[in-house]
Amino acid sequence: MARPKLFEQKQPFDFGKLVPVSPKKSVGGVLKVDLADGTKLELRIMLVDVKRSVDRHNANGEPVYAVNSVQMVKAEVPKRLRLVKIPKTKPAAKKKSAKAKKPVRAKVKK
Repeated sequence: MARPKLFEQKQPFDFGKLVPVSPKKSVGGVLKVDLADGTKLELRIMLVDVKRSVDRHNANGEPVYAVNSVQMVKAEVPKRLRLVKIPKTKPAAKKKSAKAKKPVRAKVKK
């Protein structure tokens, strides 16, 4: 029996010739989503690289952009959905520092 494929690799889109485009200004922030199971998600997207196609355009005549980004997800999950109960931790007690002992010098007889 063949194993099911989790991710199928599709043919990459042919962007043609690409030129780098530097972001001038970034307006945005966090996308907050409340899920039906009580989980709260915070999503952030960070741009790594943006390039514009010189010879490929969409149906509106606009150039196609190749965007390389990283998605960061922060989840606040209800206790009832967790597999492991996370114990509350107490702040670590400060260790008493040992006083540095001065080196003992041998007395030299003259």
